[in-house]
Amino acid sequence: MPIRLLLADDNLDFLCSLRSMLQRSADIVVVAEAVSGPEAVALALTHRPDVSLLDVRMPGFSGIEAARQICEHWREAVVILLSMNVENAYLAEAARAGALGYLAKTVNDTELVESIRLAVSGGTCFTSSSTGQ
Repeated sequence: MPIRLLLADDNLDFLCSLRSMLQRSADIVVVAEAVSGPEAVALALTHRPDVSLLDVRMPGFSGIEAARQICEHWREAVVILLSMNVENAYLAEAARAGALGYLAKTVNDTELVESIRLAVSGGTCFTSSSTGQ
């Protein structure tokens, strides 16, 4: 059974390339896409994806706030945040919001797919790419 994924990013070019890259994996299917924090929450609660992959900076409210709201309304939610900004304060805030991961947008394709698979199985994916190590 494929991993059902919600993607959320206000940069449509990035969103399109992310979708294309992820759908090359036979075990991943994108079920919804959002361009704002409020839309990401609504789609996550409607579609109940296996993983919600959210940009940190989006219109409406941040991906971190979206993660918080998704996790408050749906305890089984699996959320991974993506960002160009990988400061420790953001990592800690993401974890407090309920996210199981925080990855740099520069993460390579293989690491992103492996992180999604790990999060679905209950692991965390605050990888070395996102911590600057």
